[in-house]
Amino acid sequence: MRVDLGVACRISAPTGGRRSRVAATVAAVTAVTAGSGLIAPAAAVAKNGRLAFPNASNLVLQPLTGAPSVIKDRRATIIGSSRSGRLMALSSGTDGDVTIADGRGRVIRRIDFRGIVIHSLDISPDGRRLALTAFRDAEPGRLNLFPYVADISGRGLTRVTTRLRHTFDLRFTRDGRAFVYAGAPTTGDFVACPSLRRVRLDGTRDTLLYEAVGGTLPCALSFALSPAGNSAVFTGDPAPGQLPPPGTLVRTGVYQVALTGRATPRLLHPQAFAVAWAPDGDQVAFSSLAGTYRMRAGGGTATRVSPTPTLAMTWLKAAG
Repeated sequence: MRVDLGVACRISAPTGGRRSRVAATVAAVTAVTAGSGLIAPAAAVAKNGRLAFPNASNLVLQPLTGAPSVIKDRRATIIGSSRSGRLMALSSGTDGDVTIADGRGRVIRRIDFRGIVIHSLDISPDGRRLALTAFRDAEPGRLNLFPYVADISGRGLTRVTTRLRHTFDLRFTRDGRAFVYAGAPTTGDFVACPSLRRVRLDGTRDTLLYEAVGGTLPCALSFALSPAGNSAVFTGDPAPGQLPPPGTLVRTGVYQVALTGRATPRLLHPQAFAVAWAPDGDQVAFSSLAGTYRMRAGGGTATRVSPTPTLAMTWLKAAG
């Protein structure tokens, strides 16, 4: 079921003027997402694509070999992109601001969804729809994250009803008629272990793809889909039923799993904040305390692409 929320938004051209923004009352909630940051123009793009990610006040455009392009901007921490990489959606992650940009990072429009705090973003393969997860003032439960879809113009923001109430992350399917989401059941302020499911944009056919069993199989927090859509890489806690050892800084690894509903995920690396899947399907990327890496899908030797770690990233398809 889909219910039109009538959420107010402001759409503006990139004139450089000051934008009106309405902060949500849940802005104090801090979220780590699988998005990324603003894309800086680059003189050359590697044949096999490039990674884009934020780090502190810098937003990095990183080819797989060679020096990065860097842009100073403290605003964007979240990114979603269409499969072609021709459009990107960006947000600060502190309220309902979204910037739509082309593949070179040139701003097309800015949108302010009022009364929400955006947690993750994605764009449909045809570039016509925007999907996001967000906290919303008017929704019950201060820790509930809900999925929404809208036109790429920002009009018609609509909540999609899902079986699992708390939605950490989401990605459009290849045909753009559904999305895969990392969702978890909630009881009051308690959020359980998230699994991966697929649901159509009208809220029907909510289907299990990977079931995280607390204490047995890792929770799926943020993820990226393979180009074929039949597998995912995700960041997950390898021991969700146990307290982390004292002094532990990171306890999320990167896993790969076939989206069959019954598959057991394979650990690719024991430490990861963010993940991405290459457009050609052959490689995956992840970021850890030691930097940002790539490796063959399915596992293997990790090659460091950048010494810069990040909490969020996307992999853009090469031009042409």
